[in-house]
Amino acid sequence: MFDHKIESPCIGVCSYSECGGYCLGCYRTPEEISGWTLYTVDERKKVVASVEHRKKYYGGINGSRIKSL
Repeated sequence: MFDHKIESPCIGVCSYSECGGYCLGCYRTPEEISGWTLYTVDERKKVVASVEHRKKYYGGINGSRIKSL
């Protein structure tokens, strides 16, 4: 049984970058979004760490870098 104590980073702004690589709201990949409910706590922690890195790199929800991908 999975421990689901790590909440989804979804903020309800479900729109993909032009290349479709990341959601502009939560910065997860389509694979990370679709697999979230099946992930273990450790897998979710890895996704959250990746999301935080992407947010910093791409500059927030309206970051110019993500739109050019």
